[in-house]
Amino acid sequence: MSGIRKLLLLFALLIHPAFAVNALVQATSTTSALSGTTMSLAFSSNVTSGNLLVTDLRYGAPANPITSVTGTSGHCSATWTIVGPSSMTGETDDVKGGWAYSFANGTGACTVTWNLSLSNSGGVVDVAEFSGPTLLTTTSTPGQGGSSTTVTTNTSTPNSGDLLIGFFESQFGAASVTPGTGFTTATTGTSGGTVYTAITYKLSATAGSQTTSLTWASSPTASIGWLSGRTSAGPAYSNHSSIM
Repeated sequence: MSGIRKLLLLFALLIHPAFAVNALVQATSTTSALSGTTMSLAFSSNVTSGNLLVTDLRYGAPANPITSVTGTSGHCSATWTIVGPSSMTGETDDVKGGWAYSFANGTGACTVTWNLSLSNSGGVVDVAEFSGPTLLTTTSTPGQGGSSTTVTTNTSTPNSGDLLIGFFESQFGAASVTPGTGFTTATTGTSGGTVYTAITYKLSATAGSQTTSLTWASSPTASIGWLSGRTSAGPAYSNHSSIM
């Protein structure tokens, strides 16, 4: 290849960069119930600057004391946007849940903390990191799921290639969970061997109507919702949820 052709090829690559590919980098969850005015969980490995970070929380008090979500200084301390919280009405009390997202503002260790105005118990936390996404906007709050074993959000119409992330928090929990068609479970939060929370995802959606669901081994009362989107070269992320 001549020098001129090489230069032309290099120029073409520079003005037409490849789009980032959506990928799950890591995810982890608590394995025993948390209590107090802060509920924290560290990522297992260092997070990478610019990556999408998500977290969800299930906690056991009927009050609504969530004040903020924060991350460790320098790596994931950028503004966290809380979606929710949402109520899960049970037979004797109400359990709450919610989720939040941010973008890592540094590369290194990251501990995510849910800050509460009142001391609570029964806390279960998930965290996950995704590469690829660079934009995200929210359009609605979480909803309460039904009492059937399969809990489903409303359908939506993401763009082709969007990353879809589903969040689930249950009051009573179950021994196991199964993600909806096309989705993969990133992580499940447990206490005493019972699953109370889950994050599911689909790396590349097709354009058109989409639904995310989770099937529990026993009937839950659950909070549900999702985030979706893609890189800054494409349309922004959107959040969808509904009361079933």
